[in-house]
Amino acid sequence: MNSLSRIDAPASRLTHPSRIYYVHPLQLNGMEAWRETFRHASGLGFDTVLTAPLFERAPHSSVFVPRNVDRIDPALGLGEDVTETLRGLATAAGESGLRLMLDLVIDRVARQDRESDPAVADPRVPPDENCAQTIDLSPSDQTYRHLEEWRQRISALVKAGVAGFRCLGVERVPEEAWASLIRSARAASKETSFLAWTPGSDFDRRRALKGTGFDGCFSSLAWWDLADGWLAEEHLLQREIGYQIAFPEAPFAKRLAHGTESCEVLERRALRALKLAAHLGGGLMIPMGFEYGASMPLDQMNGDGLGLAAFRDQSAFDISGEIRSTNEKLQQEQEEFHRRPWTLVAGSHTSAVAILQSDREDLRTSGKVRAVIINRDLRQTAAPPLNAIQQIASSFLPLAEIETAGGPRLKPGEVRILEGTASDLIRAPSPLPDLALAAAAPRLAIEKIAPAVDEGRFPVKRVVGETIRVEADIFGDGHDPLTAALLWRAVDEQDWHEVRMQLFENDRWQAEFTPRRIGRHEYAIEAWRNPFAIFRYEFTKKHDARLDLKLEIQEGTDLVAAAAEDAAGDLKEQLRRLVEELRDATEVRRIELLLAHQTSEIMAKADRRPFRLRSQVVPVEAERIGASFASWYELFPRSQSGDPNRHGTFDDV
Repeated sequence: MNSLSRIDAPASRLTHPSRIYYVHPLQLNGMEAWRETFRHASGLGFDTVLTAPLFERAPHSSVFVPRNVDRIDPALGLGEDVTETLRGLATAAGESGLRLMLDLVIDRVARQDRESDPAVADPRVPPDENCAQTIDLSPSDQTYRHLEEWRQRISALVKAGVAGFRCLGVERVPEEAWASLIRSARAASKETSFLAWTPGSDFDRRRALKGTGFDGCFSSLAWWDLADGWLAEEHLLQREIGYQIAFPEAPFAKRLAHGTESCEVLERRALRALKLAAHLGGGLMIPMGFEYGASMPLDQMNGDGLGLAAFRDQSAFDISGEIRSTNEKLQQEQEEFHRRPWTLVAGSHTSAVAILQSDREDLRTSGKVRAVIINRDLRQTAAPPLNAIQQIASSFLPLAEIETAGGPRLKPGEVRILEGTASDLIRAPSPLPDLALAAAAPRLAIEKIAPAVDEGRFPVKRVVGETIRVEADIFGDGHDPLTAALLWRAVDEQDWHEVRMQLFENDRWQAEFTPRRIGRHEYAIEAWRNPFAIFRYEFTKKHDARLDLKLEIQEGTDLVAAAAEDAAGDLKEQLRRLVEELRDATEVRRIELLLAHQTSEIMAKADRRPFRLRSQVVPVEAERIGASFASWYELFPRSQSGDPNRHGTFDDV
């Protein structure tokens, strides 16, 4: 077999995210400069030093475009033997408690035809493409031989002490090739780390990296404008690759301290980017010079070899203490938030935004949340969007600041961290109601009965022969239509008279009755669910919509058959004949029968009234006709003389 198809991808594994100090080798000259850099990185709390490639370059080419990968660049002052040089660097790094990692580029080499011509450097072309020849890694015998050379080379580097690699060109190199190289390196050392440089690559390409064996990748946080939502989408996607390492500024890219703003503003920008990288990534990477506010970017093609002293002497500010403190917190911090989804929260009328993180995939089942609040303005204070945050994290209140408490407003460029845990449920002191009683509770309600005096405590006054209109609100759970009836009688009667009520407005029902005798009467309202009425309502809707009614026809037939079993006398015989006709008729005839008004009347008589509910009894006093207009009046004759000085008599009256 002579293609990449025979390469089996190793299983992906997850290790603890690294805290990386990135080094440009052309800035260092000789082993002592490297030792000083290792001590400096260790003092800042890093656990890893990552360097750009050390291999021999062609003239006027980038460090990422090697001419000879089996020889160290003589300009570095480290000798020429790759194995001995890297063994020495790894040993020196280990003396400072650090791991040594190396940038890995396998698909580009220097052009052999014009490498000595200084005019070949085109300023319009990126430095890592100038004087470079791209190697085609599509499946072929040549590709297999090329990858086999790199497998052996990487194994030798790992044995020399290189602890891991940052893999560049993931968008150009097939995932099968990465899987092959990673598997070969892990055979030499299981602890070898591989990190994919994913910023700028297509999302589909990143999805293809899942399962290739990468321990992690890099976040694009450094290019985020603190407003757009694409970073949350990237974060969700790259979890499948492994842990993510964030950085405040990218190696060889424009520096945060570059610009015409004051040193104070530039320092605020750097500190804000540092804190965001620490809180939004699983690991952290800082390019050399960032701690001193270096304004000039690292140059892939050149370096002064003056080491850290060049950055210190030209420093705009020094945030080494903040970097050290950040690394200490990262070392102690649990990874509960780093691999979980997060939500961008923006408030109105403020320049501040927040990122809400949770310790589980679903906020509703989370036990802890964190809000990273950012003031995007580097010159003015801003109000934190607390209302928006608390609405989303309402189950985790109160949210407390995990660092020193700040004021009510965010300082310019400030990053504030709030955390909260899931609130305990309030336990009622009284026991929960019996489930059986709750299940037996009525599913219907009858309210606002009229006429009624003080909800039935006193009788309603009417005249014999006067029609009394009764109204009430009747409703239940769900949207099924209900049936209601008005029951009334004289108090000396045993049986109730029944009048069906009609729905006339929202949940308002009405019916009328007329008392025929003088004296006390009473009325009540009864409501229930009518299964056939509910069926007929839905059946009519579906019939009008010209839907298939086979199942509905069978359902209606079963309802009629069930009613026939419980009925008696002549009603039972009517229902039995209806069932027989429904079972023998054509589909069109069965639909007509189920929609017929006569069927509704028969089923109404057979209605067993499930979930029946009766209201309280309301008394009514039916008076004689004269009570509506005639009254007795009383007066005192002695007060009717018309003369205030004389007592009145009957004649005066």
